[in-house]
Amino acid sequence: MEPAPGASAEEVERALVRLPRVVSAQPVSAFTDTVRQGLDQGLQILYVIEPCVVLLALLIALNSISTTLDECRREHATMLAFGLPVRAVLAVTMAESLIVGLLETLAGIGLSRLLLGWMVDTIVSTVVPDIGVVTAVTPSTGAVALGLGTAAVACVPVLFRRKLTGMDIPSTLRVVE
Repeated sequence: MEPAPGASAEEVERALVRLPRVVSAQPVSAFTDTVRQGLDQGLQILYVIEPCVVLLALLIALNSISTTLDECRREHATMLAFGLPVRAVLAVTMAESLIVGLLETLAGIGLSRLLLGWMVDTIVSTVVPDIGVVTAVTPSTGAVALGLGTAAVACVPVLFRRKLTGMDIPSTLRVVE
C-alpha cells in the first residue's frame, strides 16, 4: 500500500496499528533489510575465517612438500651430484608444486562451487522460500582463490633450501643391499 499524498510511511503504520486485529505494521523492505543484515553478519564471519583457511593451506602445503622432498631425496641428490645448483633443484620442485597446486586449487574451487549450489538449493530454499537466492562466484573471487592456493603450494619449497644445501649426497645415493 502506498501512503496518500502528504502522509508519511510512519503515519500510515501508526494508523494501521490502531485498527482492530492489526498487531504490527511495517514496510515491505523491513524483511529484506533483516535478511541483508543477516547475510552481512555471515560475510563478516567469513572474513575472519579467510586468513585461517590460507594458514591451513600453507600448513598442508608445508607438510606435503616435506613428504615429497623426503620421497624424492635420491632424485635431488642425483641432480646435485651431476652439478645442478640447489636453486635449479628448488626451481624444479617449485614447478612441480605449482602444477599440483594449480590442479588442486581448481578442483577445490569446482567442488566448493558444487557444495555452495547444493546448500543454497536445499537449505536456503527451504528456510526462506520467498527469496530467490542465486549462487554466483565472481571471477575476482575465483582468481584470488586460485592465486593464493597456487602460490601457497609453489612457494613452500624455498623453506627447504637449507635441507637441500646440507644434504649428504654420497650417503643419500648409497644403495642399501
